[in-house]
Amino acid sequence: MQTVEFQTTKKFVEAFKQATAVAPKKSRIKQILEHVKLSVDGQSVTVEATDLQVYYRRTVKIDGVSTQIPVQTMLHRSAAKALKPGVRIALAEQTYTVGPVTSLSEDPLAFPSWPLVEGDSVTVDPAYFTALASVAEFADTSEARPVLTTVCHRGHTVVATDGMYLLEAQAGCEFAREIKVPSNVAPTLKKVFGKTGATLTYDDTRALYSHDSTEVVVRLQDGSYPDTSRLFEDGLKVKFYIHDVAPWINALDDVITMYQLSGTDKGQHPVWLRQQNNEVTLSAHGAGTSFSTKLTVSGPAGDWEYTIDATLLRTALAHSTGTVAMRAGEPKKPILLESDGRKALIAPFIVP
Repeated sequence: MQTVEFQTTKKFVEAFKQATAVAPKKSRIKQILEHVKLSVDGQSVTVEATDLQVYYRRTVKIDGVSTQIPVQTMLHRSAAKALKPGVRIALAEQTYTVGPVTSLSEDPLAFPSWPLVEGDSVTVDPAYFTALASVAEFADTSEARPVLTTVCHRGHTVVATDGMYLLEAQAGCEFAREIKVPSNVAPTLKKVFGKTGATLTYDDTRALYSHDSTEVVVRLQDGSYPDTSRLFEDGLKVKFYIHDVAPWINALDDVITMYQLSGTDKGQHPVWLRQQNNEVTLSAHGAGTSFSTKLTVSGPAGDWEYTIDATLLRTALAHSTGTVAMRAGEPKKPILLESDGRKALIAPFIVP
């Protein structure tokens, strides 16, 4: 029986903790999914994890490791709590030791095999992962329409909507066909590849993100995504420009807090916008409470009124880049917030 020992490095600890972001805390399907698989071959240690929807794999080099034959074992995801650079790990046939604690291992042969992805490939840079994570926040969170829980990759853009608001962002590349990446994996993808970028390879069912020795495979959602391009109406006029979103976000936070404190928070936070030349009055009122502030804008001078949900507007502004152009058409139609490479549509709040 061969025993392999090594001291963890910063890269190994990073890989293991990234793997635990994929491995479920509790799995009703297979208990083995709560584990992280280690494969030691020569001076290389490969770390793997999956929840059957997302697969993670990364290989790191560790000096001082030597194996005559490859060794595989399973570590429970909770081992991450004891991991830091320099901690001793010992792998035996049926047990593993992390620091002073020895535990029984699951059978690594029962771990799901790595999925093969062959198809079109495109290079995605770090800005893509930032856009992906931003757009993902606009996806639906219910399972009523599973396709709306994804970020749709179409042409040069990534887009998501829940029916009330929508964000479209430039991807920095072109996709040969439409793919739908589950929105809940966007934070993990950004954490893993957000500083390096990656190569994205995709077929009809899965997408593979890879960079150097790190790989993540994501199961794609099937179904037809709505044609969001028809929502962007022609002829929307610029009402004003917002050069600094910070005062707006602060004001909208105050509006949301007002509704919470007044006891009228029912998940909706209507706010009234009234433009008079280059000044916008933002106001709201609850049970015996009210809020009002004036914000300076630039652009076409004029009078304009609109009612919108403060939470939706805040989210859109928080994910804008640079100067924001507020565009609108007919009353009670969605407004368009357009910034550098991004377009956000928000439905109006209809006052009963």
